[in-house]
Amino acid sequence: MTQANYLHNDPQAVTNIQQLIASGEENSIALALQLVENGGLPADLFTYLFAVYLFYNQADLAYEAQAVLEKHALGAWEECCLVPVDWVYVGEERMGLDEGSTTAYLRKTESVIALDTPTLANLVLKYTGWGGAYCLKHQTAPNYDILQEIFEAGELSFEAFHLKELPEEVGQFTQTKDLILTGNCLIDLPDSLSKLTLLENLDFDAEEVSPLVMAKLEKMFPKLMGEYYADLGDEALDDKAYELALQHTEKALTLDQAQIEYWNQKGNTLAHLKRYQEAYVIFEQCVTMDPQYVIAHASKAQIKFFQKEYHQAMEITLFALSLYEKYPAIARHEEGDIYTLKGVIHSELGEYTQAHEAYDVALSIYPNNDMALYNKACAYALQANKAQTLTLLKECLKHDWEKKFRTQALEDKDFAAYWQDPDFLAITRPDKPNNTSF
Repeated sequence: MTQANYLHNDPQAVTNIQQLIASGEENSIALALQLVENGGLPADLFTYLFAVYLFYNQADLAYEAQAVLEKHALGAWEECCLVPVDWVYVGEERMGLDEGSTTAYLRKTESVIALDTPTLANLVLKYTGWGGAYCLKHQTAPNYDILQEIFEAGELSFEAFHLKELPEEVGQFTQTKDLILTGNCLIDLPDSLSKLTLLENLDFDAEEVSPLVMAKLEKMFPKLMGEYYADLGDEALDDKAYELALQHTEKALTLDQAQIEYWNQKGNTLAHLKRYQEAYVIFEQCVTMDPQYVIAHASKAQIKFFQKEYHQAMEITLFALSLYEKYPAIARHEEGDIYTLKGVIHSELGEYTQAHEAYDVALSIYPNNDMALYNKACAYALQANKAQTLTLLKECLKHDWEKKFRTQALEDKDFAAYWQDPDFLAITRPDKPNNTSF
């Protein structure tokens, strides 16, 4: 054995080099490569250099590792390079490298004699952040050590790990703010998960987890699960699945009754179900919880409008608007919509001048307010002002992102006088031939 190959007779030096490469630090890896270049490449270092060559995100060191491998273990290196990968390089960036492709690659390396796959998996996880699923399944290191590599900037992601259970050690990562569980088939959760008291975001797919897991999540993280059910309720509202929306919203409230937004959502859902009196009681409760909660006052006014109690509706609307002047710090996100409601009430009372004034205020706040444009067109239609009606309706449809007002206009009795008018149809039914353009 020559001095040039001294590493073959120095196990402590080999261990030191392994630690340098496993550190992931650029300077340490550079030093390790120099030591191997001068001292030889024992079999126990081959996997470490191969990991640098294929996975370390620093081109110069990767090329240097390749040169050492070609010099000291060309045959083994070429054999390893025959293992196919599912990603490609664009410049120096890997495209397609993810948990699935990493796991698939590591499985292929299990049959390569020169490679120690558990060691390679640990290094891949260190260098790329991928491979956690393989490491946990095959216990390539203690769970806590693996989780340390997975944990980053407050996020603990098990996305696409295909786990049935989480490791008990997850509870030791008490600084976790984001926990991602999608892409697993969880049948249970460790009780230690309840220690994640700083958790702000919980990402999972209910179809992928067992009822037991859902029950534990609700017990451990009632506020986050309240948000989850409230979001489901909001989605159901958008889909006009009102009974389902009510179920989800009530579930949210069983988990977190302190959220005024959930109560407001319940009130809106009841209103859509035409359960107006119940909805009004809910909005009253919202106002009790927060007297400055403008949206609840506006919702009360809407309920009175639906019940055809127009003067009461107007009184509540004016009170809601007065809150903006009384409490300037209140967010004014709903102000334009409340002025639109004011215009609708005036219009219903036949007070068209006041209605247009209210709509104009709403449009001064947001010129593309499709609701204000539509209702202002309705008011002009009731005043038999065809030119203004069609001009405003046409402008409304430009900003009707939900594509609801075109259909609504064809059924809205405010436009009944124009349902057969070719100019009106040219706007509302542009797909039909023989319509005269306006």
